[in-house]
Amino acid sequence: MNRGLRSHGQILALLFDSSTPRRIWSGLNAKQSLFFSDDAGETWLPLAADSSRPNGPWPPPTYALLQPARFPGVILAATGGGLYRSSDAGQHWQSTDSLPAPRAAFALAGDSSGALYVGGEGSTSYHSTDGGLSWRALSPLPAGGAVLSLAVSPSADWLLAGTDGAGLFSSRDQGVTWQPVDAVGGQFVSSILLQPAGLPPCLRGYDCVLARARSGLFITLDGGTVWRKVEGGWDGRVDAIGAAGAKPAWILATDRGRIYRSPDGERWEPWGDGLGRTGAVFSLASDPDRPTNVVAGTENGLYLSYDGGLHWQQPTDGPGAPSADALALGPGGLLYLANLDGVYASADGGATWDHRSRGLPPVPVLALAVAPSAPNLVYAGASGAGLFRSNNGGLSWSVTSWDGASVPGIVVHPQAPDRLYFRVAFERVYSSEDGGKSVQARWSGFTPFTEIMSLVMDDRDPDRLYAGGTDTLYRTLDGAGSWQPLGAQLDGQTVFALVVDNANKGRLLAGATKGVYVSLNDGLTWDRWGQGLEDITVTALARHPTNRQHIYAGTRYRGIYRSGDAGQTWQPAGLSELSVNALYLSEDGRWVYAATPQGFFRAEAQ
Repeated sequence: MNRGLRSHGQILALLFDSSTPRRIWSGLNAKQSLFFSDDAGETWLPLAADSSRPNGPWPPPTYALLQPARFPGVILAATGGGLYRSSDAGQHWQSTDSLPAPRAAFALAGDSSGALYVGGEGSTSYHSTDGGLSWRALSPLPAGGAVLSLAVSPSADWLLAGTDGAGLFSSRDQGVTWQPVDAVGGQFVSSILLQPAGLPPCLRGYDCVLARARSGLFITLDGGTVWRKVEGGWDGRVDAIGAAGAKPAWILATDRGRIYRSPDGERWEPWGDGLGRTGAVFSLASDPDRPTNVVAGTENGLYLSYDGGLHWQQPTDGPGAPSADALALGPGGLLYLANLDGVYASADGGATWDHRSRGLPPVPVLALAVAPSAPNLVYAGASGAGLFRSNNGGLSWSVTSWDGASVPGIVVHPQAPDRLYFRVAFERVYSSEDGGKSVQARWSGFTPFTEIMSLVMDDRDPDRLYAGGTDTLYRTLDGAGSWQPLGAQLDGQTVFALVVDNANKGRLLAGATKGVYVSLNDGLTWDRWGQGLEDITVTALARHPTNRQHIYAGTRYRGIYRSGDAGQTWQPAGLSELSVNALYLSEDGRWVYAATPQGFFRAEAQ
């Protein structure tokens, strides 16, 4: 159902498999946290679920991956559930029983002899000389904390450990004693990279090291005697460091999506076009056999470069899953979907999708709304980029005057297509009478701390709107001129979803922190509605267009529930363990459409 939607995931770890040409492993911060590619990153498959763990081989995330030298077929994975080991090139995995459990493992390192190191929760790292079968504890770091990063020199005479706020530590005796690197100080050190093979030497006979800390990049050119901060002049925060290119050089990526290159770790210059969008970059890796092939793991998914980082592209079928943050119904059954990549449209009920984001910035789109009286007019709310409109069904977009905030919700007047209301993330409600050319704050009656999480209009009386907040429910009777709190039964709850029942005057439905509620008097009072959803957070609601007894509820982490008796009782209806961002029924009532963090789903309505 997601053909045409690009897969996404937070890619924390990347590994080129030295034993299998063109194979790459990726570790994710996701329920399915290990993927592999056998075509150099163009297409990806999740690791098959272990029969003893029906939901996957181990608890996510996967933080680090390593193939030790001199142990063919062995791969290690540092995960949220501890350290896992495969002895058959990733086909089967076993947890490592010789480490304390169930501590998370964050960092892996190995030297040229095959000696291995692992660090994670707690200040003690561990050492193995038999390919990860058994481990012995090193001395704990003197400042405590967790170990976020590790590096070891090829000759095994120098070990470095970065921590979660206690700084960087160095050992010259394989972890028996540790000394702090004073120049770095007490801060987070998330990655450490020794000079890769092929780079010019820093100083004759010494190792050169780069360490990425919270305050920036630090370097030593003399094997750790002197460290200093690198003043590189890059745009943004240094996120990931690596090496790449036919003529090897250091590279780094920033959270502004820029790539920089250096021949010596000190002099840096912009390199190529960058990734094309902002966001955290967690990992950089290059193919040891083809060093011009580089992969970058980011919060927006995977990026590929075949020219040493000059140019980048995203595979459509990358590791992770396609996301779906918002849905809207257009004329003739046309579906619109919003996610990290912008806006998509489907004319076949979601079976295939076309990208319709020309004119939109490279940021997530959070909200969509089709004007009921002008169905080719579509509004989109973007993350950090404001409100956009399209006059041609999403084929092209233009920004309105509101271009500086995140817009996660939009409603449009049923007869006046240029009259709209929208909510701003962490704020309240705004309106426009001219399609977004001018905008007015509509805050009268809200408390200074109110954050609006849902917004709905009564189509029979468009001046009547309801706004669900993080503290209670609000209503306006004068087109958002003023708002009044109502429905004391919802006080203290976040109201995530609202539905006006057009077939029953005065009837409203609300999805809130503690379940579903119904009002029969335009929201003045509310009752908990039905059995089966008590104390389950409801994030979306949808009624069947013809059979009014059938109602669907989307939840947080519990999938979809269905009622066949007008809400008196509720039963699970699918997508268990998923959160539901949006829920609709097709115009003919045949299909239920759901937007989730794992993509778009549809099922036949019952």
